[in-house]
Amino acid sequence: MPSKLPEKMTENNFPDIQTERLLLTRSQNADWKVVSFLHSDKKVNEFIDRPNAETQEKALEFIEKINTGIDNRNLYYWK
Repeated sequence: MPSKLPEKMTENNFPDIQTERLLLTRSQNADWKVVSFLHSDKKVNEFIDRPNAETQEKALEFIEKINTGIDNRNLYYWK
């Protein structure tokens, strides 16, 4: 049975999802290099309509946008 999500998910109560072989967590600023790599890959971006994040600044802006959406309960996004 799925657990109930908190009324407002924030940095302090955003649930990690873990299985034996997988761990999904909330994105953090320290993840900017991975975000930049994935969002700048031309092959990946052929299939996903999103802006690139070729710089640290753009990657951090994306992470902030995602985390703001999580805090406002507008979206859910794990890395």
